[in-house]
Amino acid sequence: ELYGMLKNITLTDDEKRARRESRVSAPGLVEKDGATEYTGMKISIGGKHYDLSIASDIGGVRELDEDYSLAINGKIANVPYNFAAIFDGMGGHSSGEVASQTAAVTMNNILFEMSRAGKSFTYELPNKQQVTIDLSKIRDIDEVKKLLVYVQLQMSDQVQKQQLARDAGTTVAGILEIGGKLFAFNCGDSRVYKKTASSLEQLTIDHIIVQSLLNINKITPQEAEIHPQKNALYRDLFDRGNNGIDVYEMILGQDESLVVMCDGVHGAYQGESYSKNTPKMLQ
Repeated sequence: ELYGMLKNITLTDDEKRARRESRVSAPGLVEKDGATEYTGMKISIGGKHYDLSIASDIGGVRELDEDYSLAINGKIANVPYNFAAIFDGMGGHSSGEVASQTAAVTMNNILFEMSRAGKSFTYELPNKQQVTIDLSKIRDIDEVKKLLVYVQLQMSDQVQKQQLARDAGTTVAGILEIGGKLFAFNCGDSRVYKKTASSLEQLTIDHIIVQSLLNINKITPQEAEIHPQKNALYRDLFDRGNNGIDVYEMILGQDESLVVMCDGVHGAYQGESYSKNTPKMLQ
């Protein structure tokens, strides 16, 4: 399996690196045509246990899938966590695939870095201000927000370090369960939904131009569907700044689950002809 539980065994540095990198999944390593791949990861929230699965479908628009995913668990300051996210690359195949892969690997490395940081971790904002994450309180949403600011800064640094194309970018959406608390997060137009027996409830807000126009009642939902900038983002994961990733604390009710998806999937669910396999992916 691409994703598995971390085990308490002795590994060399190269073996540790290989295991960390193996949790990053390219589209070609995930089951095709809407089939679901069980990751082997179980998440416990409020005494209930959830299985984590991933599905990938190329859809009916592009020839190649530029998305990457990451599923990992471990401990930060001795607090157990489970993390799962998707990264939807932008900028054409040569840029989009590299961007999403870079983001997934960087996120993986950041979580590994946090697991070795002890009780606190300090980083510097672009204005030279020092920020300290109290990792002993990482279950608190304020500390999670600080962590995601650091993630954003590290992602934007990768644009220079990896010499990515100027049009390269990626969205992200995912969930973090840590110490029994559950958070959803996103940047761009990938989304997290709460799934019930009969519906999907969107938990995150898209960072797209039409959404900002909807927020101030400049356009109607019907006008948004045909707007010429319908898919234009005003924020993505490689933007440098400290407000890039939104985070939401949540509680799951009885028989509820979470679905994390890129824009192609939720577009198909809303009736657009992206993929004939969408119903299967959402089961």
